Amino acid sequence: MRYASRRPVRAPRIVRVRRRIGALAAILLAFGASCLSLPYSEHSPTVSADGRILIYQSNYLTIHKYKLFVKYRTRVGWTPAFMMVDVGSSANDGGPFITYDQNNLLLSSTRRGGIGSIDIWTARRLGPIWTIPDNIGAPINSPAYDGFASLSPDGSTMYLVRECPDKRLARDERFGIFVARKIDDAWSAPVKMPAPINSEHSEFSPLILADGATLIFSSDRPGGRGGYDLYQSRYVNGRWSAPVSMDFINTPEDDRLVSVPASGDIIYYSRPIVVEGQTVYRITSAELPARFRPAPVALVHGTVFDLDAKEACPGAAITITDVRGTVAPVHIHANQKDGRFVAILNRGRLYDVSVAAKGYTFRSERIDLRALTKYASVEKDITLRRLRPGATMVLNTLYFAVNSARLLPESVFELRRVIELMNAYPSMSVSIAGHTDSTGVEEANVRLSRDRALSVARHLAANGIAAGRITTKGFGSSKPVSPNDTDENRRANRRVEFTVETM
Repeated sequence: MRYASRRPVRAPRIVRVRRRIGALAAILLAFGASCLSLPYSEHSPTVSADGRILIYQSNYLTIHKYKLFVKYRTRVGWTPAFMMVDVGSSANDGGPFITYDQNNLLLSSTRRGGIGSIDIWTARRLGPIWTIPDNIGAPINSPAYDGFASLSPDGSTMYLVRECPDKRLARDERFGIFVARKIDDAWSAPVKMPAPINSEHSEFSPLILADGATLIFSSDRPGGRGGYDLYQSRYVNGRWSAPVSMDFINTPEDDRLVSVPASGDIIYYSRPIVVEGQTVYRITSAELPARFRPAPVALVHGTVFDLDAKEACPGAAITITDVRGTVAPVHIHANQKDGRFVAILNRGRLYDVSVAAKGYTFRSERIDLRALTKYASVEKDITLRRLRPGATMVLNTLYFAVNSARLLPESVFELRRVIELMNAYPSMSVSIAGHTDSTGVEEANVRLSRDRALSVARHLAANGIAAGRITTKGFGSSKPVSPNDTDENRRANRRVEFTVETM
């Protein structure tokens, strides 16, 4: 993978023994790999956004072949390292990157069936298992070298490495950093990034951080400490800033492969050390100095559940929309096996978040990060109900003027979802029920709850939903879901519910 020990070393005796006893026994021995002082390398770490999965490459089993290993963080620390897919493969696998939704793994590999000498491949996570990788194909991959990619948190931008014959030779390497955009679910051809990211010297291993605007990469440009050094640049006002050397890590050896979780407070990196006279690499971690930390984000994570079956609802679609419309909506999915989801939300924005699955009700809410000042991890388990008579959901993001049935403009997202659902099931009829808290006179509460339900029904009818498919009811404060003793509980009682009557 063009990133190994400085000098070739003869496989130590313990490695030669492993080759003889076969791959399965070697994997069992690998559990204790980190305890041995042998001239093998483990580097190219990638940590998941939530900091609970660590994948890296190592030539521990066969000194001239790199494979991927994975560890999981538990309450008592990291598990032993497990080698990942394709035990018997003769290919080199390296340069891993766990996507921010934690459903996919990008890797660089010499596997058969590729387009060039090194290609970018992708494996999917199915619960704790990772699938055999697939080639990501053109135009990302080319007949030349394509590897060490990272993906922006919204999944729309890929940063990768390609060979650049026009650059100065760094030993036997001339690399540059390229960027590709996803347009209508298809990747554009990668384009070489301009200065100050690329220089006339070799650049390598780009890593885009959780804020989507901080890039760490390596370069052998002059002014460093020797070999490749790590630099950081930020995207501000439409331009990348002048790269700043990360001197708290850089050494006279090659420093070029790092990973940072969404919290932004720790950095995993490959530290060069000398073992038996050889320079090799070991993965370690350090606190990330404040000036190098990305802008704070919120990591929203949880599991989508089938409320009726009391089990995970895999594959649910999550749509994240900036209410002000300053950025395009982001679409992610809960994991196809365990229903887990991870979403990265940027500070300074008000988000509309919706979770939906075919054959189910949907669930939506607002997440306000306009005042976010530090990293936040928010766990939200989402429950959906199967669409059948009697299934009920609260329309959480409907908004009315105070003491009025007038729908406010910010209700458009929720109303659009109801219209799409009813269009998808043209034989479905529903009831719309309004509810209030116990404040005020009950007669007025009943009237207000009825008028709000009618207001929703009229909007649906005005947008093509036959009026005969909708009935309305107003219950006032007679059916609370919480005690009317706090502002938060009263807010929960002021609601509009959607109930399936017939399918």
